[in-house]
Amino acid sequence: MTHLTEFQLNEYLDGELDEAERQSAAAHLAACADCREALADLQAVFFALDEVAEVELTTDLSARLLDDLQPQAAPAPWLRPLLLIQAAAIVGMIIWLWPTLRAWALTVETAVRLLQTHFSLSLPDLWTPVYAWGTATWQQIQLARPAIPLANNQWTLLIILALALWLTGNQLLLKDNA
Repeated sequence: MTHLTEFQLNEYLDGELDEAERQSAAAHLAACADCREALADLQAVFFALDEVAEVELTTDLSARLLDDLQPQAAPAPWLRPLLLIQAAAIVGMIIWLWPTLRAWALTVETAVRLLQTHFSLSLPDLWTPVYAWGTATWQQIQLARPAIPLANNQWTLLIILALALWLTGNQLLLKDNA
């Protein structure tokens, strides 16, 4: 015998079943003690809920909830160009540093292979090839001077300005709008 589901019992109690379903459920309840017991349990729950006193809220949260649901203000129009400038600066730095990054990646791969061959050695024995790799890598990292003719202090000022723009842009883009 297929029993009535809890959903069907709820619908029966609420009077939401159409006439044919209601008659079918009533016939099943007349024949099935388990479903009658489940129906009685649901009725007891509903009666207990009706007895619970309604509690007044001490604070009205509706204004704060409605404020949270308001659409957020659009970001300032100058933020998008700033983000594009940052992205262009990153792409330019990658293009400028690509030969160095590629050489560094190859030395990392060489060092990993070297460490794999010496993996069974003790830690002091591993230090020697790691130190040698680090020294070789440091010697290979020599940034090519860009074609823009600027003095060292001008390059320093340009890098500081780029860093300040980057930090300012990130702070504005990531700030909490609370």
